[in-house]
Amino acid sequence: MQRDKQQRMNQQKNKELQPFETLNLEQTFQNRGAEIESLYKLSEKLHAGLDKEIIAIVMELIEAGIDAESIAAGNCLMNH
Repeated sequence: MQRDKQQRMNQQKNKELQPFETLNLEQTFQNRGAEIESLYKLSEKLHAGLDKEIIAIVMELIEAGIDAESIAAGNCLMNH
């Protein structure tokens, strides 16, 4: 019974990690470089401390279906 519970938890965790495994930042930079650059400039003006790589990661996570508010709060990474 304990083993089944652990197996279900592992399956759920693997399902949650799927978006992280499919990130392709190089492709994101190629396809969306202008958007990343604009968001980076905005980040600088707001003193948000986000670099271009973080912005690209956030864009990919949102496109993968991760809730933007969870990303902002760090909740999408807390359990992994």
